[in-house]
Amino acid sequence: MPAVGSSNRLQPRYFVTGLSTTLTPSLTNEFHFNYTRNQWEWIRVGALPQIAGVSGALGIGGESTSALIPTNIDTQSARRRLFNGHDWDYRESLGWLKGTHFFQFGGEALHQWLHFNRYDNVVGGLTQLVYDVNNTGSVIDSNFIPMLCTDTVTTNCLPSNQVGRWKAVYAQVLGFVDRASIVATRTGANLNLNPLGSPVSSYDIVNDYSMFFTDTWKIRPSLTLTYGLNWGVQMPPFDKNGEQDIMVDSAGNLVNTEGYLANVLSAANNGQVYNPTLGWSPINSIGGGSKYPYRPYYAAFGPRVSLAWSPNFDSGLLGTLFGHKTTVLRGGYARVYDKSQAIGFIRGTVLGDGF
Repeated sequence: MPAVGSSNRLQPRYFVTGLSTTLTPSLTNEFHFNYTRNQWEWIRVGALPQIAGVSGALGIGGESTSALIPTNIDTQSARRRLFNGHDWDYRESLGWLKGTHFFQFGGEALHQWLHFNRYDNVVGGLTQLVYDVNNTGSVIDSNFIPMLCTDTVTTNCLPSNQVGRWKAVYAQVLGFVDRASIVATRTGANLNLNPLGSPVSSYDIVNDYSMFFTDTWKIRPSLTLTYGLNWGVQMPPFDKNGEQDIMVDSAGNLVNTEGYLANVLSAANNGQVYNPTLGWSPINSIGGGSKYPYRPYYAAFGPRVSLAWSPNFDSGLLGTLFGHKTTVLRGGYARVYDKSQAIGFIRGTVLGDGF
């Protein structure tokens, strides 16, 4: 009987709490905590053998969504996914009213625990065995091709622009196995081979810290100046199992963009080609053992300033345009550093070449 072969599961959770305290008539404190769980999963039957006795699934037509089979087993359709993220966010701020100034100080700490499972190689491969039945890599001798149409032969013949399509159908009908594929994954700091069928699993921790100061200064009843400074740092992802891999040269030294391009330029100026042998190595094996795949950026200072003016005109053209304290003109400048999304961190660790 027909049955559903795939489903998507979403299990979000959110909890938030806060505490506002008046320490003195001019001093207040606010604390906020929230927890977010972002869990989703693509549940797929995947590429199962359709015929008893065959070790893998048969993709009649190859890696295609229009294959001649009841259920698509191409990578994009049959791949599974699991994402499970837990975010803990702590925020604290202090407000102090002093004369015509309102000062605010505060900070935030965001701790993200991320887990991601991947069962495919993005394109052209699953952690399940698939036989593509097609002619992409097969050579069909011209003696086995029907007579081609010519100016004199126009019936019971094959148009020359249909030869490729005919070969594909011919190979599929006869069951030519064009390619067999399976993704074998690795894990651990030494990238040990997993049993076949195992997904790539990554467990990452990302910490984010920020602090701010702002002053709202009421210079005059109709003129308010606000200025402040924000600082933040989003740490690189840290894989708990040390499985992140980074590019190295043949001697095992870290390859970075600046050094690589400098060598390309130097070689070009001397009429040579710079084409080194490159490889990938687990991050813990580089030098004395690195923790992060790149250096944190600590210079994310975000200044901001704004001015608000409420003009007071009782007559004339300006009174018509702006009125009596009925209009506020605002202007300002700010530099903002945004956070990267969790998927941007975790997908890097599960798409690494080392896996």
